Order: sequence, then C-alpha cells, then structure tokens
Amino acid sequence: MILHQQQKSNSNEFTSTQIFKICKNLKPTFKITFLFMVELKQRILTSLSKLSNRDTHQIAIEDLEKIIQNLSPDGVSMLLNCLYESINDPKLAVKRESPCLLTIIYASHSYSTATHLTKIIADIVKRLKDSHSGVREPCRDAIGALSSQYLKDEEENGRGSWVGGFAVCEAIV
Repeated sequence: MILHQQQKSNSNEFTSTQIFKICKNLKPTFKITFLFMVELKQRILTSLSKLSNRDTHQIAIEDLEKIIQNLSPDGVSMLLNCLYESINDPKLAVKRESPCLLTIIYASHSYSTATHLTKIIADIVKRLKDSHSGVREPCRDAIGALSSQYLKDEEENGRGSWVGGFAVCEAIV
C-alpha cells in the first residue's frame, strides 16, 4: 500500500509517511491505540480551527461537544493538552470557547479530570490576563462553573481534594 505524504497544515499534525514509520515498529494493539489517538488529535485541532469561521463555528462547537461526550479516559489528557495549547492561538473565537470546553470536559469526565483540575484552573487564570474582555468573561463563567461542579462532586462523592479546593479558591480570589 502506497501512502501519499500530505502537506503539513499544522505543526502538530503527522503526515501519512510519519504515521506509517511509527506504526511499522509497533505491536498491533499499540497501532490501533496510536492511530486512534492521532485521528482524535487531528479531529480536535480541525474543530478548533473551525471555531474562528463564522459559518462553521456552531458545527465546530457541536463536534467538540460530541468528542467530549464520547471521550475515553485515555483521550482526556490529549484533549486537555490541545485546549491548553490554544491559549497561543491568535483567533479570538478559539480563546473564548476554550474555557467553556474545559468546563464541559470537567463536568462530563470529573473522575478522569480530577487530577487535572489544578492545571485546568491555572490555564483559565492565564486566560484571565488576556487584554480582550471577550476572553475574560468566559473565563469568569468557567471558574464559577468549575467551582460549582467541584463542590457538587465533593458533596456527592467525597472525591474532592485539598489541592483542588485550594486551586478553585485561589482562582476565585
């Protein structure tokens, strides 16, 4: 099978040749997981880039929400990392939607994301320093929603931690 090398549209994307070389030395079960993660990351990055276009914005939001709902615990950290990297994206729509998506991830996968809570909050706090008010407002709402979800999880399951509680309190102040 001949794989054609694709143009790199994003520095985080792999070309077909690179994927083939990596997979050639992997065991079959690792190949499936690796290919799934590569495809997942490309879907996430594609959806994030569609956020900036007014015509595809709503479709991108729906795609990202669908990805979040169907996400396995292994894919949580990949999605979080893609959203953390979006802080450097020059597009306002991406910066504005990322805190909301972080909140949706935590609400949908609170057990898998509990260990990431401090980093999620730190990322949102960094975004609060953005000069554009259109970015700061969703950050404020996200901190409120995360606080509410954290307290709800603590009350229902006793799964909270002092570190997570401290991070939420620090972000509020």
